[in-house]
Amino acid sequence: MNDELVNTTPAYTVITQKTCYSIAPACYNTITIDSFHGDSFTMTMVSHNCPTGGPVMGPGTVVEQTFALANEGNTLTIINTE
Repeated sequence: MNDELVNTTPAYTVITQKTCYSIAPACYNTITIDSFHGDSFTMTMVSHNCPTGGPVMGPGTVVEQTFALANEGNTLTIINTE
């Protein structure tokens, strides 16, 4: 957030073709995956219970993120710039 890492604690994340949810010690979030374009995808926030110390991605917020695969496809990095 504002070019600083936020909540870097590892999370348990499940990604399917249309949904994603992530659970960490601090909070959870659930999103729908709307579309893919090259190395980016568009998602819509469904719900979360994360602390709101900064800007909040409320339900219905649409966000485009980029991703990268490494380690022969075994490591997925999602870059959220919003």
